[in-house]
Amino acid sequence: MGFAADVYLIGAQKAGTTSFAGLLAQHPDICLSSPKEPHYFTKNLPRGEAWYRQCFVESRRLLLDASTSYTQAHLDPARRSGTSPLDGVPQRIKAANPRARFIYLVRDPVARAYSGYWHAVRVGDERRPFHEAIEASPQYLDQSDYAGQLGVYLEHFPRDRFHILTFESFKRDPTGCVRECLEFLGLEAGKLELDAADRARNASYQYNGVGRWVATLLNERGAFKRMTGVAKQLLPAGLYRRLGGLLTRQIPPLDAATRSALESRLAASMGAFAELTGIDYRRG
Repeated sequence: MGFAADVYLIGAQKAGTTSFAGLLAQHPDICLSSPKEPHYFTKNLPRGEAWYRQCFVESRRLLLDASTSYTQAHLDPARRSGTSPLDGVPQRIKAANPRARFIYLVRDPVARAYSGYWHAVRVGDERRPFHEAIEASPQYLDQSDYAGQLGVYLEHFPRDRFHILTFESFKRDPTGCVRECLEFLGLEAGKLELDAADRARNASYQYNGVGRWVATLLNERGAFKRMTGVAKQLLPAGLYRRLGGLLTRQIPPLDAATRSALESRLAASMGAFAELTGIDYRRG
């Protein structure tokens, strides 16, 4: 065993994990890593245990790692090269902490894939149209295959180590969802007063011309991201949204035909996930 967090908010990407991690971190017994997504058991493992340890700046009862890359495994065996840092995550976590617990926050799988695509466009990782990107990069749908991603973990951890909840329920009742998770973690929630400003947020957007120029000039993942993070903390919510509106525009809606096609491709996964968890995203 090595140094490891106690609890892992493993995803899914674009399902409200940032907001949810922030709410959990308000509990006095939880220390959220800094950064919120250290990605230690994927891309940052070479940095070593000492680096991971310093991501947790406070000593509390439970350490929380909220890296969404932990549920981005390649699910097609033919695409597992044995060298991708995205594969083998449950084994690495188990070796470090066999008693780890997991929170899996999921979202309508088609909406998640579409939002994930626009996130990749925004940070400059994707330039293809959506229909081309989906065909060329199976990862978009792999990350929405919740049964497959969870199944990778269940080969190494028992089912009772996992608490599954939905972005949709978090959006309706954030306090209730947080209390459920605290109960799962064995923490007292009775006196917890959550910041009313924190809600499930994953509004997808794209930069307009000015926004793209600024993001490119300042590095979207570097200085620009740090600046927007500081602005979000310091500025009133209304002013922050108005300033954001000067740099962004709404993404186009997903057309009905494409949604239907993706639902068909994900139908088996959605069925398996419903059997495993009782959460059913199938329509009709």
